[in-house]
Amino acid sequence: MSIVTFRLTLSSLFAIGCLCLTVPTIAQEKTTETNSQVASQANQKKQSPPKESAQQKPLTDQQKENYKNFEALLDGVVLVGNFTTKGQKTDKLRPERYEIKSVKKLDEGDYWLFTTRVQYGNTDVTLPLPLQVKWAENTPVITLDNLTLPGLGSGFGARVLFHDNQYAGTWQHGKVGGLLFGTIEKKEKDSKEDKDKKGSK
Repeated sequence: MSIVTFRLTLSSLFAIGCLCLTVPTIAQEKTTETNSQVASQANQKKQSPPKESAQQKPLTDQQKENYKNFEALLDGVVLVGNFTTKGQKTDKLRPERYEIKSVKKLDEGDYWLFTTRVQYGNTDVTLPLPLQVKWAENTPVITLDNLTLPGLGSGFGARVLFHDNQYAGTWQHGKVGGLLFGTIEKKEKDSKEDKDKKGSK
């Protein structure tokens, strides 16, 4: 199977993944359609009033601190690391790179909006991804279960935790899955690559 890493530019996934997802290669012509569909879903989720808003408890001081630290941790960063695939040799690890521009808590449940940059082949787009984040004390964990992404398929799953400028976890797409891990690095503003792209416009 031909596999490429879906860049959560967690953007900042990803997280992660998304910030944290590995997906089959898709045709270039689907990129614009997929971008529009995901962005539309993210906007709808962001604008929709929480179904249980009346029952939501006020944030504790610890939760406020956790949210603040998480936003700062993934503000303008690149996740640089490797991923493995179950059943394949791990002597030569596959590199991965996720650029995350920002993360922001949404009103609904445990969802956060990851503004990510997706790069592979000739594709370079920015996508807003609403992802569920659970907490183990003060440690954030991206939690995906059997997620469907328009134009990309279904059966996506992941558990990715962030701690001490590092990330680690698992990814799943149907029957294919594996591990991912690496470091969280601050992205330099106006990198040479970005300047070259601006100059070519």
